[in-house]
Amino acid sequence: MQGVIMAGGQGVRLRPMTCDLPKPMVPVLGKPVMEYGIELLRKHGIERMAVTMQYLPGRIMRYFGSGDRQGVKLHYFVENTPLGTAGSVRNAMECIKEPFVVLSGDALVDIDIEKAYAFHRRKGARLTLVLKKSPEPVRFGVVIIDRSGRVVRFQEKPPWDEVFSDLVNTGIYIVEPEIMDEVPEGKPYDFSKDLFPRLLADGCPMYGYVTDEYWCDIGSPEQYRGAHEDFLSGRIRLPIDGQPVGPGIYLSGHPFIHSSATLHAPCYIGEDAYIAEGAVIGPGSVVGRESRINAGVSIKRSILWDNVIVGAASEIRGAIICSGVKIAGGTRVFEGVTMGPNTSVGEDVRIHGGVRIWPEKVIENHDEVSHDIVWNHCQPKQLISEGCIGGWINRDITPEYIALAAGAFAGLHRTDSRVGLCCWGSKAAAAILNGFKSSLSLMGLNCDVMEDAPPYMLRYAIRKHALAGGVHVASGRGRWRISFYDAYGCALGRKDAQRMESALSQAMTQPVRDALIGEITPLGQLSRQYAREHKKPMDSVLSSLDVLCDDEELGPYCARQLEKWGYSVRFIKGEHFPGKSDAVAVKITQYGDTLILQDERRRVLSTRQLETLRALAAKKYLSGHDGFVPVSPIFPRALETNLRTGAARAGDTGYLASDWMHRLAEEMGERTRITMLDGPAFLLTLDRMLTEESLGLSEMIDRMPTGAIRERRVHCPWESRGNIMRALIKEADPGQTGSGGIKIRKQNNWVFIAPDPASPVFHIFAEGMNEEYAESMIDLYSGKISKLIHKGDA
Repeated sequence: MQGVIMAGGQGVRLRPMTCDLPKPMVPVLGKPVMEYGIELLRKHGIERMAVTMQYLPGRIMRYFGSGDRQGVKLHYFVENTPLGTAGSVRNAMECIKEPFVVLSGDALVDIDIEKAYAFHRRKGARLTLVLKKSPEPVRFGVVIIDRSGRVVRFQEKPPWDEVFSDLVNTGIYIVEPEIMDEVPEGKPYDFSKDLFPRLLADGCPMYGYVTDEYWCDIGSPEQYRGAHEDFLSGRIRLPIDGQPVGPGIYLSGHPFIHSSATLHAPCYIGEDAYIAEGAVIGPGSVVGRESRINAGVSIKRSILWDNVIVGAASEIRGAIICSGVKIAGGTRVFEGVTMGPNTSVGEDVRIHGGVRIWPEKVIENHDEVSHDIVWNHCQPKQLISEGCIGGWINRDITPEYIALAAGAFAGLHRTDSRVGLCCWGSKAAAAILNGFKSSLSLMGLNCDVMEDAPPYMLRYAIRKHALAGGVHVASGRGRWRISFYDAYGCALGRKDAQRMESALSQAMTQPVRDALIGEITPLGQLSRQYAREHKKPMDSVLSSLDVLCDDEELGPYCARQLEKWGYSVRFIKGEHFPGKSDAVAVKITQYGDTLILQDERRRVLSTRQLETLRALAAKKYLSGHDGFVPVSPIFPRALETNLRTGAARAGDTGYLASDWMHRLAEEMGERTRITMLDGPAFLLTLDRMLTEESLGLSEMIDRMPTGAIRERRVHCPWESRGNIMRALIKEADPGQTGSGGIKIRKQNNWVFIAPDPASPVFHIFAEGMNEEYAESMIDLYSGKISKLIHKGDA
């Protein structure tokens, strides 16, 4: 066999460690992680290796040279433009003449390659993936194999609510050379996204070799620290460049260690390091070569690279300190900090947990650092959920954060796109919006800025003026919320939200060029256009309305909107529906996004009933020529049957309300207009439907298709999700896809199980012949999940 080492990784998630260092060169116990991969291949008799590179290739070639020092022969292949994983290997095929193993240069691996190759030969495989169970399958390609080991399903980096297994692709492949003929030469092509699906479709013998040996994809600072702990504790059997001077204590070369200094196992001290009197090097710590640890310093669970100086009486806890960093005395560095090369930290500084500091920054004496310092930008901590990020005013938001969030949103659009901007609530919301306006303009987007209004008015503007998307900032009750919308006026879909989160986590923004600065244009009075485009039906059933809201600005705003359409409105300030009224009552939510309804019999409609009304209205007014309306996997059977009188399509949409709305907009295009995308306009649509059918709201509710549906949230640790999904998918409907979960049908009953994308819980929905039966099915699958969690293996 020959070897191919893919060493093109930039290591974006490891920044600031990799700002000026390719990921395969990140040091582990004093030498690059890629060197361990070379040693592993040589150990199994592989001495000829191709190395594919793209990011800072000179750093790799200068260190390894021809490979003589490692006892191997290296051939380098540099990509001028990224070719993808399979494309980069195809680029190196001129020196590959026999079966070869592909290894990632940025993974720490202790796997028996010869056993994997024997499996490959025994199965007659053309390509074999080395697989391993992982508690975090969302970071990798998820794989299902049959009893013979043949790959039957593969999905690259699924979101948590689409994970179907905890068996993941390690990025180690054994390949027959002729397979690479399937890869186009000189074009971007990926193993996981392109080649594997093609081979599966063609029926090519592709197998999965499952191993329980050590493999760690060093993709985050936490995993980087964990790899060192695994090395020092003996979980990795690769050799350590150092002499043990006690159980778990390794010294490389001849460092100076004062007699009063204390070393706690496991730890590693590099060559020519200096450990002064009274210093304490705690377990799980690494001190790089020529580093100086001064008197009274305490270091625990931390990784220090080469030439680091730590001043007297400083404390470092669970941090990564890159080469050339100078930390003055009395400084305290807390858990999860990553400090880039050549940073200078003054005296008595306090650096809070989780902070990342980019290279060559200067932190003044007595400073307190609680946000990332990333080219003068701060790292966000919020997760994008339902297209929104939020937090507390005067605590979670800074000008740097606004610029970073704007950059992440701009990255979804082409330069010169036109987007809408709007705010509501306070001076704080207006100030945040101004920051977005300036940042997006600098990033080449044209900004249409509209009057202060609730989010539904921005969604209307996006559709009305064919904008590429929009940003709405709302504040109230001490909190702020930033909402991002797409060209349909819907909250960002899952893929766009993932792209934004990735950009936020990587602290990446678009470059600014003078010629690309966008325009900023006022959009004008849209509320009048909004009112003119919609009319109350003649002989309206809902002619009189009670409008309820506890926001003294939002409530009257929406009430005036309804009055412009001709409704007789009684506005009530407060949270509770009126106890004595025969009129339909409408409660306006905090930001005006949705409505809560109470019918004439003073019954408050549930969220499920509102979604059913919305689906029926879509069927009546928006369905296509084939009668198609998307179906959510948690719609009751009776509603699903009603909606599927036209063309039936499996796996129509995800289970979240925003998933259904987004799919509806995609399918119906301009026909959706805004009738389904905001509260006030949907009220008009509902009124139209009631008037045409001569029904009151309470009568409509009584006639709606319903089902005995129950739901429950079940706590589940993040690391158990993949294991549970892999076990439960065996019971799922074979044709069910794209719903963000698993649907299991039992005759006329069903259970739907979905991991929450943002919380460590599973959502379980069940419909049965009655509510007691539905509850019993939820009990059954809650128990299965609990057993799988405690068992730890499906």
